[in-house]
Amino acid sequence: MAMNYKFALKLHQDKAGSENAKAKITIGGTVVDEELEISPESATLYTYDVTGLADVNEDGSVTTLVKVELLNDYYVDTDNDRDIIWSACGYVAQKGSGNYLAQTWVTDDNWETWSALVGATVDGVSNTGTTVDGVSSAEPIGDFTLPTSFNWSMAGPVTGDDNGEDGDYSTGWKNLIVSTNYVQTTVPLLNVAAITFVDNT
Repeated sequence: MAMNYKFALKLHQDKAGSENAKAKITIGGTVVDEELEISPESATLYTYDVTGLADVNEDGSVTTLVKVELLNDYYVDTDNDRDIIWSACGYVAQKGSGNYLAQTWVTDDNWETWSALVGATVDGVSNTGTTVDGVSSAEPIGDFTLPTSFNWSMAGPVTGDDNGEDGDYSTGWKNLIVSTNYVQTTVPLLNVAAITFVDNT
């Protein structure tokens, strides 16, 4: 079976030369943007609809590849080097009803206990391995321009331009630098909603 997803990449450029950085974006083997011009010099959200990827699961064994290619490399010296900085990659899977879901988790005791804010009852959602059928704490996402609309991936194996050691999915995302050709990373597709954490401690 296959699912539809919305993906988000946070990208910006380290500007050099007369042009802005240009990128080709590929998700799950499909080119979703042939030539994205990246003019911002601080992290900016770019979103894409991706169809036909593998179903999410609970343990992170289902993955997809996400690739950012630099189409117009420019290098004079270390102070004049056009790069793309890839500071995050997120996604949210579409449920059977057509909804994409978000939750807000709240704590008052530094995460010793937590609860989800109550909202509309929508599709089953799994959080931290526990499937909640007809969960009453999820809301359909209506605005995909917000970072809170996505489940943000951890760092994983990386190929392409040198970025040091791979992440291990437990350390959070690390900034990836597309410096010459491309960077491709492995993203686990977990069965979670887009979660916002609120600490009232």
